Amino acid sequence: MIEGLQAGGWWVAAGFRTGGGDHVAAVAATGLVALGLILWARRRPGSAGLRLCEVALAALLVGVWPAVVLVAWRQGWLTWEVALPLHWCNVAAGMAAAALVWPRRLLAELTYFWGLAGTIHGLLTPVMLGEGFPSIWYFVYFIGHGGVIVAALHLVLGRGLVPGRGAVWRVFGLAQVYLLVAWLVNLAIGSNFAFLSGKPGEGSLLDYLGPWPYYILSFQLIGLLMFTLLDVPFWRGRRARAQGAA
Repeated sequence: MIEGLQAGGWWVAAGFRTGGGDHVAAVAATGLVALGLILWARRRPGSAGLRLCEVALAALLVGVWPAVVLVAWRQGWLTWEVALPLHWCNVAAGMAAAALVWPRRLLAELTYFWGLAGTIHGLLTPVMLGEGFPSIWYFVYFIGHGGVIVAALHLVLGRGLVPGRGAVWRVFGLAQVYLLVAWLVNLAIGSNFAFLSGKPGEGSLLDYLGPWPYYILSFQLIGLLMFTLLDVPFWRGRRARAQGAA
């Protein structure tokens, strides 16, 4: 998709560099927005202004995908892999948007674990082969990734929708459903959703996890470990609630 954006003429700014000023600014902005929403939710839960911000963030997360599809169609580089919102970050963004509009524990769990275990890598180590701020793709990329992180932290730390008992296995099991769907679509149209058909050409963590298809299993184990680590902060609270109910 990035190559198509380049060909479409979206690059109008200085070259992007991981760790550069525009990258640091995007990460810092993500953290500040998340902190602001968390504090707002804790001090004024249920306020109309907070609800408006949640819906606005959900709209931004949902709107990134059709915006890219529209531009791809108008500029002639639309493919099924661009048109279908089946990349991991697309799915995580959809879950985050749904959780912001309908705050339910399962949706919050999916946003928290999928967002912080997966999408955060895209925020901290973006694979961008073009220019940064103020190109349109810069905003598309960091809204799509940073917005998921903001939603995940806000839902859990702000709204208090903390993961329940068994959350790790729930979200891991649903991740297998996603991977199965992605694999079937890859077989049908020759795409590479979830990098199940091959590693990304730009270089990534997958390069250190063995050849295809073994890196898929390695990545699954790492994902399960990360889910578990993300769940650790809630163990004490669950034990306390269980003892209080006994």
